[in-house]
Amino acid sequence: MGTYTLDDLTDWGRVLDELKELKRLHLLDEYQDGLKRILRYRWNWRLRECALQYAKEVALPRDDLIEEVCSIMCDEGSYTELRMLAAETLGHLARARLGKAEGMPSFKGVSIPEKMRQLFAAPVSPLLRQKLVDVFKEVTATEMVRDE
Repeated sequence: MGTYTLDDLTDWGRVLDELKELKRLHLLDEYQDGLKRILRYRWNWRLRECALQYAKEVALPRDDLIEEVCSIMCDEGSYTELRMLAAETLGHLARARLGKAEGMPSFKGVSIPEKMRQLFAAPVSPLLRQKLVDVFKEVTATEMVRDE
């Protein structure tokens, strides 16, 4: 097994190859810091989209990864498709947290379902709004099942 660094994000082809290999080896849980760093890297849309896709495979997501995904979902400066992908990823991470018997972390002091409610009030594209509605149902259903 090789060493995966996910470090030089300007060498994005190598980073994409490493992510693919990490997914194949089911090691993404161990590289959540790397995923989070890629999600923060605004200079390569392909890396960010790929990191969001691979984050869906994380079995035991940490709070900081969930918060970073939520940050993209809430970022008005990000393009709609990326925000939709972030919302979809958030739904996957919420289901994974259910299996961990933990609730969702808060985002900037606000629960993620409440943050999503705030986004409903903001002017967003109809496609993003529908994705938010769908994911909101998943996230709140996850919270309700956990509370039972």
